[in-house]
Amino acid sequence: MRVIVAAVNDNCSAHLALSAEGICHEVIMCSGEFGYSEHFKAWWRTGQGFILIEHDIAPWVGAVKQLAECPRDWCSFRYSKSGHTIHALGCVKFSTRLVNTIPNLPDRWDRCTWQTLENQVLPAIAEALRRDEPSRMPVCKHSPPVAHVRRLDN
Repeated sequence: MRVIVAAVNDNCSAHLALSAEGICHEVIMCSGEFGYSEHFKAWWRTGQGFILIEHDIAPWVGAVKQLAECPRDWCSFRYSKSGHTIHALGCVKFSTRLVNTIPNLPDRWDRCTWQTLENQVLPAIAEALRRDEPSRMPVCKHSPPVAHVRRLDN
C-alpha cells in the first residue's frame, strides 16, 4: 500500500521514523494554504488506497504495517494534540475500496486550508460510511498512540 508523508520539509520526523524502519514511502511537499488539500484530493482520486502520515508524526515500529494489514477501510492511530489524545489525519489509512466507493468525496474539501482540512475530511468520510452501516463506528481505532513530534524546524 502506498505510504505518503505530507510534509513541509524534506527531513521531517515522519520521514526519519519511516526511513529508520525501512518503510518505503513518498514525501510530498504540501506548500501554501491549499497545498495539503489539493494533494489529498489527488491522492484520493487515484482510486488506490493509501496510508497518510503527517510530517510531525513518528509512528512506532510496526504501526504502519498494522494499518496496512487491517481489513477495515478507514483506520487511525491516536496521537496527542493540544493536550488531548485524538484520532485525526496524523497517521491514517484509507483503503482502495473506500476511495473507490466514494470517489467524489474530495469535492467536500475543495480549497480547504491546511488548518481546516481534517475538520472537513473526517466528518465527510464518517457521514458517507454511516449511510451503509449507521450503528458501526466508521473509523477503526488502533493503539497504542503514535508520537506527535514537535521540533523547532517543523
